[in-house]
Amino acid sequence: MEVKGDLSFVVNGGFGWTGPPCGVISPSNYTPIDLNGSGLCTVNPKDGEPSDVELMFRTGLFFAENWPQAQEGIKRHNLGSIRDGASQTIMMTENIHAGHDPNGDHGNWANPNSWRTCFFISGHVCKDLQCKAGTVDFTRANDRTQAPYQFEAINSSFQIEGAAPWPTSYHAGGVNVAFCDGSVRFISENLDGRTYVALMTPAGSMIEGPLAQSPLATDGF
Repeated sequence: MEVKGDLSFVVNGGFGWTGPPCGVISPSNYTPIDLNGSGLCTVNPKDGEPSDVELMFRTGLFFAENWPQAQEGIKRHNLGSIRDGASQTIMMTENIHAGHDPNGDHGNWANPNSWRTCFFISGHVCKDLQCKAGTVDFTRANDRTQAPYQFEAINSSFQIEGAAPWPTSYHAGGVNVAFCDGSVRFISENLDGRTYVALMTPAGSMIEGPLAQSPLATDGF
């Protein structure tokens, strides 16, 4: 019997992962995301201040830019860099679709590919994947009602095996989530997208530019 080593969980990867030719890309369609609205690719670390690479670090816990190569050096979060608080920052979540790709002979265990081990906020929170003033709407991060957002929503019925790293479970109404303080809580699949983003970003209070977040109470999510 061949063992694929499939996962039943995925970790917080923030807004996107590294991929050619322009650095940060949207998980759903491999299109580059311009996180700081500069109009330049992340392949150029001087694409603005803060750079797309720096914003990706601040918006996710596990820094996908470390693989396959770090453009600005290896970066790791610690308790000091989780400015929003360990009890308010998601570390990992359940996933029932992070299994092997049915069209490929590989599994996920120890797989370095970010799209097999991380889950992501929908890059479509930025209209046309361009994060500029007036184009960012965090409610889209968990919009279960319309495409393309619904493909990346919590417990979406549109996700398929081997191609869907977003939070999913066999539970009715939501998923179990582990936070950075070690606590595990059940969150609703109807969680407001703004709250979802706030819980994903470890340094929301440090995010500048079009992705800047307003203070948002996350009690009772």
